[in-house]
Amino acid sequence: MDIKNVNNIAQVANNTRLFLMSLDAYMSRLDLLRNSVGLVDTNYSYNNELSGWVYYDTTALSAYHIFRVALPDGFVANDYNTMYYSLYNMPNLLVYSLGELTTPEDYGSAESELPFWWGYDASYLYVYVPTDGAMEDKYSFWLPASYTDEEYNIFFNRAHTFYIDYRI
Repeated sequence: MDIKNVNNIAQVANNTRLFLMSLDAYMSRLDLLRNSVGLVDTNYSYNNELSGWVYYDTTALSAYHIFRVALPDGFVANDYNTMYYSLYNMPNLLVYSLGELTTPEDYGSAESELPFWWGYDASYLYVYVPTDGAMEDKYSFWLPASYTDEEYNIFFNRAHTFYIDYRI
């Protein structure tokens, strides 16, 4: 029998990376649940799915696309408001909290290790989506600078579901 040396290091590394991302997302979900338990109050609205994102602008140097959606009914600015997203329709596992910006103009104060950011003003919620990244993360953690309608649909309708918990 002929023994062949098969190099699966890249595949093992990718599977390990996906496992660690899932574990990280699970831990983030536990953080969200813990925070939600601390906020159980009739003054808050939980698990509000956001849809209908519309392109708004790009940040300086076109590093991020900015998409917006109307504020939910009764939204009140508060430190405990949280926006998060589920990845690939796995709402009980692959859930990540988004970093927060006070207003869209505050971009630049964001920490770079988080892929997405969110902010709001008097009328809209904004989500910031990177325009570049590793090819294997396309549609998961970034959207091309010149995206097509099909790429938009993959990103917002198949790969991500955005939610917000907020004070009312």
